[in-house]
Amino acid sequence: MLASGRKLAEQSKNGYVQNLNPTLAKAILQQEFMEVNGTDGARQAVKENIFNDVDLINVAIEADMSVAEMSAIVDEAHRQHLKVVVHAASAVSIQTAIDAGADSIEHGNGVTDEQLKTMRDKVFFST
Repeated sequence: MLASGRKLAEQSKNGYVQNLNPTLAKAILQQEFMEVNGTDGARQAVKENIFNDVDLINVAIEADMSVAEMSAIVDEAHRQHLKVVVHAASAVSIQTAIDAGADSIEHGNGVTDEQLKTMRDKVFFST
């Protein structure tokens, strides 16, 4: 079993957490998610999870997280020799994870054939 700590996510009304029960949303967000705001906030969120001795970094994204923020997460995690898994379902969020160099994409329901080819090429032909 690997521990990932709290999921990193953009706090957005259109984001990953939009379907939470409004009565419980704040408590759930504080317990389950760590908010990412900008590249500095992304790096800080990774560092906070690392402080809690996680085995990997877990990110939940929709179209609301920028490639720059996602790249900052990946860079900071890789600097600490941790892998990054990304919960992404739409083609846009999957592309963000690919472009940032995430190690694993979970769900991936909206993945395109071109994205699958890109992921395959990165795995088999990376240096």
